[in-house]
Amino acid sequence: MAQYEFVLLGAGSDVAYRYVFPALAELEAANLLPRRFRIVAISRKNWTDIRRRIVEGVKTHRGNIGIGVVKKLLARVRHASADLTDPHQLKAVIGRLRGPLVLYFGLPPSISEIIVDYLHEIRLPPRSRVMMEKPFGQNRQSAEALNRKLLRFLSER
Repeated sequence: MAQYEFVLLGAGSDVAYRYVFPALAELEAANLLPRRFRIVAISRKNWTDIRRRIVEGVKTHRGNIGIGVVKKLLARVRHASADLTDPHQLKAVIGRLRGPLVLYFGLPPSISEIIVDYLHEIRLPPRSRVMMEKPFGQNRQSAEALNRKLLRFLSER
């Protein structure tokens, strides 16, 4: 079982391509990822597309990182294809994970808001964390509403 499972919601997104996977590759190159750290890449895209996007994203945005490091990073990645706006698909994917989880929302605010509504139904493993990518909400009012929803089932630390 993995010590940590980094669950990337929206693994096919531009945020994942430009920032998340290149940053994870930097951590891999510096040997800063825990040995049993696993990445669960969730998207509507298939594994072949996600794998290609990871390689291209690292090459484009961290060109100094060699293919050997990228292969090590890819070995940590498990892919799950799911429509994240479908609560049954989301629960099926996240419910199989043992954690603790780090749920990273690399999604547009409109989709993040939908998923937050479902999260209270999904029992996250103890010590799990949630990370939200900017923009947080679509405006101040929706950001405050989203924050209230999150605080209903998560404690801020």
